[in-house]
Amino acid sequence: MENEKFEELRNKAMKDFNFENVYKYMKLVDWTWALLDHDGYIPSVQMMKRQVFKLFQAIQESESRCISTGGFTVSLDEDGAGIDFSVENQFIDNE
Repeated sequence: MENEKFEELRNKAMKDFNFENVYKYMKLVDWTWALLDHDGYIPSVQMMKRQVFKLFQAIQESESRCISTGGFTVSLDEDGAGIDFSVENQFIDNE
């Protein structure tokens, strides 16, 4: 995907995603992120936005279709871009 289209999709996804709701949920359930040299902390909205931006950069650099961390999943394909915050998910392998 060309850089201009990627940036347009990333910016729209980030503008439309409700980071405030995620922050409220994280506070409610005491969902924390951890660093190697720090105790867990609830990230601010700005910190979440920076992390999601970094996930988009990682997708662009690696040409992956999705990448996740801290509850967030960022996806990108020919149909568009998405941000998801998951509390729980499950995949059952068809064996």
